[in-house]
Amino acid sequence: MTVIVAARTANDGICIASDSLTSSGWEKLQLDRSKVWVSNPYVIGAAGCVRTSQVVRHFASWPKFRPDEDTDIEAFLVKSVAPAIKDATKDAGVEHVKDGVVHLNASFIVAWGDYLAEIAGNRAVCVPQYGRHAIGSGYAEALGFLGKQGPWTIDQVVEAARRATISADGCEGPIDYATTKGLAVVHGALPGWDAEPMPQQVATFRPDPGLQEKKPKPKKGAHT
Repeated sequence: MTVIVAARTANDGICIASDSLTSSGWEKLQLDRSKVWVSNPYVIGAAGCVRTSQVVRHFASWPKFRPDEDTDIEAFLVKSVAPAIKDATKDAGVEHVKDGVVHLNASFIVAWGDYLAEIAGNRAVCVPQYGRHAIGSGYAEALGFLGKQGPWTIDQVVEAARRATISADGCEGPIDYATTKGLAVVHGALPGWDAEPMPQQVATFRPDPGLQEKKPKPKKGAHT
């Protein structure tokens, strides 16, 4: 249970932010473990099993991205990035087989330059359509704050993660973030003055007249 949220910014590349709660069952173990890390030129955020994310963090050899050659981003992820995770975890005792498919109890958001994608536990690749994405138990709160219209600011991404700590179970602690431009993790970030949510289309509730309570007509000669 966690929140990892990523979004494309105007000036800082991709920003990935996360909460910092680590838990085991019902026990909170620590609040200062960063779920976001940097491996130049990548920024990675992990949700799920701590052991799995540690193995990927310390053993993965991330591929070099060649923009002139790697023009198909999905193909690059499937052929190069997902296998890097597979190579890191295959002998670490963190894989399990489900329905004949090797799974990890973790998923990842990987970002570089202006690109971001999710690598799921079965190593399926998801390239988000709107330039933002979130994983973990707090994903809905984070995406609900960001909306679909970007680009966003660092403060808005940080605030999206903070919103998840308010209402999503298992999301807590200071917010960490990193950008593909800065390539350094900032710990305990607080949203600044420009963390206002993106404009959203607001629906107005209009009750169905057919469902409104019908008042009985007064009888003739009766007074109310």
